[in-house]
Amino acid sequence: MAKTRSRLLRIVAGCVLAILAVAAILWALAGEGGLFLLRFQEGANGFVVAYEATEASVRLRDGRDVPVRVYVPPGGHERAVLVIHGVHRGGYDEPRLVYFSKRLVEAGFAVVTPELEDLKRYEITPRAVDDIEELAAWTAELPLNRSSCRDGRIGLVGISFGGGLAISAAGRLGLRNAPAFVFAFGGHGDLPRTMRFLAAGEAGPGGWLRPHVYGQAVEVRMFAGQLVPAADVTPLRDALLAYLEERRDDAKRISAGSGPEAQELVRLCLEGKAVELGRILAPLVEKLDADPSLSPERQPAPACPVYLLHGADDNVIPASETTALAANLEPRAEVRALVTDLIQHVELKKKEEAASPPLSSYWRVARFWTELLGE
Repeated sequence: MAKTRSRLLRIVAGCVLAILAVAAILWALAGEGGLFLLRFQEGANGFVVAYEATEASVRLRDGRDVPVRVYVPPGGHERAVLVIHGVHRGGYDEPRLVYFSKRLVEAGFAVVTPELEDLKRYEITPRAVDDIEELAAWTAELPLNRSSCRDGRIGLVGISFGGGLAISAAGRLGLRNAPAFVFAFGGHGDLPRTMRFLAAGEAGPGGWLRPHVYGQAVEVRMFAGQLVPAADVTPLRDALLAYLEERRDDAKRISAGSGPEAQELVRLCLEGKAVELGRILAPLVEKLDADPSLSPERQPAPACPVYLLHGADDNVIPASETTALAANLEPRAEVRALVTDLIQHVELKKKEEAASPPLSSYWRVARFWTELLGE
């Protein structure tokens, strides 16, 4: 009898826990962020709504024209959001950026995605921050923005290195022209510190976090003038640009006519030799004197809420960047930061990649999105 009662109690307790778990999920999914999270997990064809995408061009003060794509949902929109891509050859066609933009459209936002020349060519420059600042002002003046259902202020979003640069730009806009929010997805707080990680890695929750060779190739291009003879600087940069653009055969061909130093650096990138590249890069990174505008921690704090979201085991920009940036900004701004095991770099992990995360992880991400989309 006692054994039967004990077994019955265990069954009842299990049922209660299951009910509580389902209730927790439903509570999270009741918010807009829960639906946004579901859409993210559905895949490219999930929950796609009708939208209008148009191409435009913005003439900047220095005379350059920046291509811009604008996504508009049917039946009005909550807010116009300027979304800045990361360091990637795809620019505003980069698949993760397009996917993210469509998810925002499904949530009822109009989305403006510019294509920044420097970031597309794997250059992290002060000019990119200037461009974001100018594009934010341009977006704010659009009739599209003035017809928004909310307060007429834009949202500003940056992905990967574009996230840190977006926060730097937002800090320049001041109180009068501040966006409704700025959001960095997998962004950085201090560029030299991030460059040091890309050279050497760092201790993480699961052991030593080895940097991604992709980021190291960006660094080699940055320090090319200090790594190879002058005659090989341009061929090295061109070969590594081909590597970053996934044109491996072109990278080999371009480097073949270079000196041994350049050929070796390209070979190490092609073969994914992160440790060897780190040893070469570490002394140069320690002396890096980057422009302060490239590090949001060294800039005025934005006069608006700052949202920071990062993958716990990100090896392109480590999650420690979000933790440090949040600590730096909290005395000066309203900050909401979340590091989660559900995200890799700037995308949700595939179901087979996630190691059965607890329900609380989904709940925290859903609540984060609910707060952000409610701004």
